[in-house]
Amino acid sequence: MEDLIWALANRTRRRILALLARGPTYLLEMSRVLSDVSQPALLKQLREMERRGIIESFTAPGAPGAPPRKYYRLASQFSLSLFVGEGGIVVSGGTPSPGGRLSERTLGLLSGGVDELLSLAAVGDRDVIREAISEVNRALEELEEARCHLLWLRSVLLRMLEEG
Repeated sequence: MEDLIWALANRTRRRILALLARGPTYLLEMSRVLSDVSQPALLKQLREMERRGIIESFTAPGAPGAPPRKYYRLASQFSLSLFVGEGGIVVSGGTPSPGGRLSERTLGLLSGGVDELLSLAAVGDRDVIREAISEVNRALEELEEARCHLLWLRSVLLRMLEEG
């Protein structure tokens, strides 16, 4: 996760990731799209992102009579969520994949159970408050899994649309 945060901290790396999210790309093609970034600067970022496992490269045949081309692509799809506020910093992430069902309790929390939980916690019993926090944390984990599932589904549908 630290490597993903590192990658997103730099505008050039974010632009590279956005480009690679569309599909494999070779350096010259990348240079044309990111024309304000020099090839050496692009290559430096690509090498470091590859070293960190964020992207990967492969070689494919070029046009007839041309040398093979080195392509870059995302090593995997990923999702990252960041919350900064009371209670600290919460970073969560995952790999979009099939699955991600919400329990009845989480659905209940989302559809009105918040008031019930807050009224129980308002009594001031620290054990009840701790249990409420645990319940919210479980719900957040379920929601992150469901979010990753929806992102996976979206990528499958987009691929189907492109393949036409």
